[in-house]
Amino acid sequence: MRRVAAWFILLGLFAAGTVLLGWWVIPLLAALYGLFPFARPAWSAAALAGAAAWALLLAIAAAGGPVLELAGKVGDVFSLSAWTFVAVTLLFPAILAGAACEVAVGARRIAGRRGGRSSGAAS
Repeated sequence: MRRVAAWFILLGLFAAGTVLLGWWVIPLLAALYGLFPFARPAWSAAALAGAAAWALLLAIAAAGGPVLELAGKVGDVFSLSAWTFVAVTLLFPAILAGAACEVAVGARRIAGRRGGRSSGAAS
């Protein structure tokens, strides 16, 4: 249950952070999430929360304006359909969050292994 609650909190933080600070908050928050031991499987949960947060933001924006029309026009620049452009847009936070979270998990594992070793020279 803690994992589900943590995931929804992460989703909310991703959405709020993106609105307030921009896209770069996604890898920052995902890395912090990866430092917590209850975050398992960390990278996939962070990636899904990142994509879901941006999907929520896109849905809110679509309620107030022609998001698909804009996606179609921008997608034309890249020779993509509107829906493909939206999918690529959702992949961006997913990749950022998953990668940053996995780096933090790896760093935590390395720090845990080194914590048990003595760092002094042999006498």
